[in-house]
Amino acid sequence: MEDFFIYLVKSCLLLSVFFLVFKLLLSKETFFEAHRLFLVGGIFTALLLPFVTLKKIVWVEAPKFQNIDFNTMAYTEVVIPEETDWWQIAGIIYVVGVAFFSIRLIIQLFSLYRLFKKCSISKEGEFTFAITTDRVSPFSFFNTIVYNPTMHTEEELKAILIHEKIHVKQQHSLDILLAHLLTIFQWMNPFSWIYKKTMAQNLEYIADKYSTKTIADKKSLSIFIITSSGASSPKNRPHQSIF
Repeated sequence: MEDFFIYLVKSCLLLSVFFLVFKLLLSKETFFEAHRLFLVGGIFTALLLPFVTLKKIVWVEAPKFQNIDFNTMAYTEVVIPEETDWWQIAGIIYVVGVAFFSIRLIIQLFSLYRLFKKCSISKEGEFTFAITTDRVSPFSFFNTIVYNPTMHTEEELKAILIHEKIHVKQQHSLDILLAHLLTIFQWMNPFSWIYKKTMAQNLEYIADKYSTKTIADKKSLSIFIITSSGASSPKNRPHQSIF
């Protein structure tokens, strides 16, 4: 258990360093695809690098032993008090936290499944469109795009679908799911939660960037940016926080 917590502390520290480097040196740049690689790479580095150990061989002079006559020694019985196993207590707390956030993610995924079951499904190439009557903001989950057409004008819906198709094409849901698993593993690390939010925001910037190249009508684009800034933000989606 002690070895695991040493690994966990190293992993948390590495992730925190990656976030601070990103925030201080990279966040003001507009190379969003590079940001995506850096952030995903930071997760894998934080998970794998602590396993790497560097060994150094140190030659130590052999100690000199002295012969002792144990027959002449007096023996005293020593009672060692039983100590609290703090590593075990910390392990229980950690497992409870992991279980809680794992169950929360499962509930979120189940709510998505229930929403999909109520949708009208249609397919267009690699995209699956799930049309719902619930008042939810448009979002995509892997290759499925969920939206309520009655909540948007034709121009808004056109722009929103272009935006969500970019999420689908670039597999952004994988990044968000990875970030969710990270927060489960490092639930006690506040940087892991900020890291997840930063990844989600960067993916929105990527989708916005490619949307500008696709949408010809600048007026439609301005409407889209206004609506997506609140509607497509993951924290504002009541039915899912993955994508």
